[in-house]
Amino acid sequence: MNHTDTLRRAWQITWRYRVLWIFGLFLAVMGGQAGSSGGGGSSGYSGDSSDLPWRALPQFSEREIGVFVALVGAFIVAAIAFALLVALISTVLRYLAETAVIRAVDDHEETGEKRSFGAVFRLGWSWRAIRLFLIEMVVSIPMGALFVALVLFALAPLLLWFFESDALGALGTVVTVGLFVAIILLGIGVSLVWSLLQPFIWRAAVLDDSGVFASIKRGYTVVKSRLRDAAIMWLLLAVIQFLLGLVVLVATFALAVLGLLMGGLMGIAVYALASLAFDASTPVILGVLAGLPVALVVIGVPTLFVSALAGVFRSTAWTLTYRELSPSVAAG
Repeated sequence: MNHTDTLRRAWQITWRYRVLWIFGLFLAVMGGQAGSSGGGGSSGYSGDSSDLPWRALPQFSEREIGVFVALVGAFIVAAIAFALLVALISTVLRYLAETAVIRAVDDHEETGEKRSFGAVFRLGWSWRAIRLFLIEMVVSIPMGALFVALVLFALAPLLLWFFESDALGALGTVVTVGLFVAIILLGIGVSLVWSLLQPFIWRAAVLDDSGVFASIKRGYTVVKSRLRDAAIMWLLLAVIQFLLGLVVLVATFALAVLGLLMGGLMGIAVYALASLAFDASTPVILGVLAGLPVALVVIGVPTLFVSALAGVFRSTAWTLTYRELSPSVAAG
């Protein structure tokens, strides 16, 4: 397998097949998840309760409190429902986009045609997309359960502290730390193996129209039979992704400076005009509302565009790799 030619062909398709950029945008937006954490603390206040500021607040009747609780409950339920809806839409778009790009690239290699957005969308809107989701569930649920079991097993030596022996407790702590290090290393290893197997398993499901377990078996068979070529492509794409990440990081910093400059100028201009008609904080609010979108557009649009291209390129490279390696491996 000529990996350089495959990567060059993948870039040509990515750049010329511009309808795929839209689906790459779906992958860029829906493919990642963010999290946050926070903390709190005690105010350290002490004193007579009569000095507390809320003593002067008005008293509410039971009916008013009930209405407030009902409103808060309704808001929480609505927020949860909205979050679930967003998660559902994100999941559908992600697997639809994955399937669409894979099938569109395969179709382009077979026919040389560049399909319209609607045609590519219909390629993704199929049971094959659902199959990708099921494959993820079949793999991730057992792995998640195994991880939880291993964590509980690693925590078990801490029970030695209940014997009221410092030596046993210290031994249990050392064993737990060692087990956690082993679990982390195991998790990294499993993640690396899955990142190599997943592209082939998904393409067996999408291109060969295989079932869930048949796709897993087929993808594993192809990787096992052509491990060297598959591993080299994985390594090349990992290096490209790392280098691209560095470029994007530097570019994002430059865009952030440019975005803040342009957004700041817009905000100052709006503030100056608003000051002629409004007093107090209104001009400041209007300036921020005018400048912030400008900054976000300057920073976000180029970053999303590059991420979309990267997603299409990566998917295309794996599709071309599967097309080249799979025919040489007999179905198991």
